[in-house]
Amino acid sequence: MENRTIQLTEENPSRIIIKLGRTTYIADIHFSQESKETMNDKIIRLVGNDIFNQICRQNIGDVTAKDEEQ
Repeated sequence: MENRTIQLTEENPSRIIIKLGRTTYIADIHFSQESKETMNDKIIRLVGNDIFNQICRQNIGDVTAKDEEQ
């Protein structure tokens, strides 16, 4: 299991620092004041897109493997 740390900074509350093993990711979060999406809507959309992309990658991988067998 990798060592994972998530940290919120007090001096910049819109910044998240994520450490995975020996790699550190710094993410700045920005939200539009005019957005009509709620946070829940955004999360559902992002998760849905990620699942869709994973399924597409699996299907393309399966098609490629079948093509190589022929």
